[in-house]
Amino acid sequence: RTHTTEIPAQPLSIENCYPKMNLVGIQPFMAIGEWVWSEDPSDDVSPDICLNDVPFMSSGCFERLIVKGLGVAIILGSFLNMAPMIVNVISSKSVTGLSLGSLYGALLMYCNGAFYGLLQGHPVTAYGENLALNGQTTVLVLTIWKLQDKPPVSMQHIITALAGYVSYC
Repeated sequence: RTHTTEIPAQPLSIENCYPKMNLVGIQPFMAIGEWVWSEDPSDDVSPDICLNDVPFMSSGCFERLIVKGLGVAIILGSFLNMAPMIVNVISSKSVTGLSLGSLYGALLMYCNGAFYGLLQGHPVTAYGENLALNGQTTVLVLTIWKLQDKPPVSMQHIITALAGYVSYC
């Protein structure tokens, strides 16, 4: 009769297969961690805690990371919103079908959204798409001012529109 020593089996989990990475102290990760997790009010979420548990973060750390990531993705995606229109207008040198009135309204709407978020103290990831869309709409307005020839946009119209926009926003 032989004696064998049995090794107690560890429960099968992903944590046993892949080691945790401790990213605390690595400058680029600390800067990102401060931006993502430093404002969280809970005790179990902080840059040090979350960066110590990569990739097996607590639900609070993971949730905050997803929210910030989605905010950044929305802002980056908003830069592509009017890009096809801008490219078509510039390449064709035609602004036929574009309405200055609707673009002026859009500028005021994006301005409202951006300043509301700013004044309420929301993070830029919550209202940044309004800034991006405002910039693209401004490019379209400037392009119309330059390219519209029947009838051309008068200097009085441009000055009035700029004065209204600056005084409103």
